[in-house]
Amino acid sequence: MQSKGLDGLVDVFNALAKKKLLIGIPKGEDNAREDSKEMTNSHLGYIHEFGSPQQGIPPRPFLVPGVESVRGRVVDLLTQGAKRAIKTRTVDPIEVSMHAAGTVAATAVQMMIKSKIPPPLKPETVARRRRRSKGSSYRRKTTPAQQRAFIERYEAGLAMMSESPSTPLWDTGSLIRSITYAIRED
Repeated sequence: MQSKGLDGLVDVFNALAKKKLLIGIPKGEDNAREDSKEMTNSHLGYIHEFGSPQQGIPPRPFLVPGVESVRGRVVDLLTQGAKRAIKTRTVDPIEVSMHAAGTVAATAVQMMIKSKIPPPLKPETVARRRRRSKGSSYRRKTTPAQQRAFIERYEAGLAMMSESPSTPLWDTGSLIRSITYAIRED
């Protein structure tokens, strides 16, 4: 959509003011988990982001730090899109830049999960994962004894979290696959 003159510029500013880029785990049917009817990926994401002391789950922030890690790149993409939209008097560059920024941010959140966010998994959690699916995935080849040994080294400052034999927020892969972006209009 291209309009000449002031009308085109007003259209661009109105489009800019109405659009929002959201990063995270959307609610809805696509958010369901294969392993639970009650728990959705957005519920699980919230629990892991902020923790649940009642359930013995420590906070492992991944969403906010993941987006923050690429904030400068996202701002640059959105700024470039806005400048192109103003220059061409079209709203299309806004959409293009929002899709690019959304992809960058969602990928950064997924990479944050893969980075093995502390604290390490408890040996009991590792044992539950193994019972559910005996060694079908590299994440389940860790034994509780290996996890205990890692925790001892980690707590003594002799190992880094990146050396953990297990990945805390990555079990079935459902959570990491649910990370996406959406463009909404007010």
